[in-house]
Amino acid sequence: MSKNKATIWGNASNCPYCDKAEALLSSKGWEIDYYKIGKNVTKDMFLERFPGIRTVPQIELNGIHIGGYSDLCVYFGTNYANL
Repeated sequence: MSKNKATIWGNASNCPYCDKAEALLSSKGWEIDYYKIGKNVTKDMFLERFPGIRTVPQIELNGIHIGGYSDLCVYFGTNYANL
């Protein structure tokens, strides 16, 4: 059985919603790849992947872009205001 895989695209530093997304995904048992703009990917790579989007994190679940942290919470049926 293959494990669910998540990809988080976020900032290299000071991204509380990136950290919250990582914690939520970890708590659900997802395998996570974390691309950090300015560290292991460039801003241009991010903009090419997500044209017109200027906020982080951006999250993909099993290769499908679902959006940011609040979208992730909706996906899992979690109230993001309480996390």
